[in-house]
Amino acid sequence: MNALARALLAGALVALAPAASAADPGAAADAGRRLYREGVLPSGAPLEATAAGDVPLRGGAAACASCHGRSGLGYPEGDRVPLAITAPALYTGRWIERRELYAARHTGPGTRPAYDDASLARALRDGVDAAGRPLDALMPRYRVDDDALRGLVAYLRTLGAAPAPGVTDTALHLATVVTSGVAPERRRAMLAVLAAFVADKNAATRREAERAKRRALHKEWKQRAYRRWELHVWELDGPPARWREQLEARHREQPAFALVSGLADGPWRPVHEFCEAREIPCLFPNTDLPETSLPGFYTVYFSEGARLEARVLA
Repeated sequence: MNALARALLAGALVALAPAASAADPGAAADAGRRLYREGVLPSGAPLEATAAGDVPLRGGAAACASCHGRSGLGYPEGDRVPLAITAPALYTGRWIERRELYAARHTGPGTRPAYDDASLARALRDGVDAAGRPLDALMPRYRVDDDALRGLVAYLRTLGAAPAPGVTDTALHLATVVTSGVAPERRRAMLAVLAAFVADKNAATRREAERAKRRALHKEWKQRAYRRWELHVWELDGPPARWREQLEARHREQPAFALVSGLADGPWRPVHEFCEAREIPCLFPNTDLPETSLPGFYTVYFSEGARLEARVLA
């Protein structure tokens, strides 16, 4: 596989990356999640804010996820890169780390102390960071009451607080689904392509695992993020009604960061529902019956399959 294919897959994984600790039993965090993702206040009214001095934002356009993504890691927009707003990013200080010839710098541009609830409220309402400096003008200034703010802060404290499923210090675990009834030659063909893709990616890393042990300062961010890809094949047996239970069992045995490709002889709906419920990206499954009648954020299809063909022929 070429570099463009790897880049497209990596980009899709980042865009759909699950919010690792999004689930929270508290009502405040549940309300905060809806505010963060959809721009809806606890009252049901749309969230309102102002950006760039005088640009009004409302509802989904004002939602935190529109710039920072569900993961909280941020989507670059032109030359602007929204900062990460996960719990580890917000509630620890930021400083310039230097080694060997230079000491770390804890003051000045690019640094700030850790946020607390009060300083985070000021950042959201007034656009001032924890060090007292103005935030970028593109950062919305929100009009939120204390109740809505408590919910958002409660949710932000869970965002990214634990590693995403399927991610360890050294590996990124991916899975592909093959359902019952798939012809053996189709199964072999798909798995051969995926195995070659993963092997090519892992082989093209220029001994990153060894290099990371002796990393140079200017490359530290890249090598610290390096993971070897591990591909798992989840075989599903029996009728579709039994697939969800099997998917849950496979995921308990070895969590997957994402499902890639996949092959089904029948409906994809049980897999679609599993991925949406677990907030696991599912990228480009091979199925004639993609599930397009249900809401979906984490599943990306090549096309509508047989339904699209039927409309074209009608």
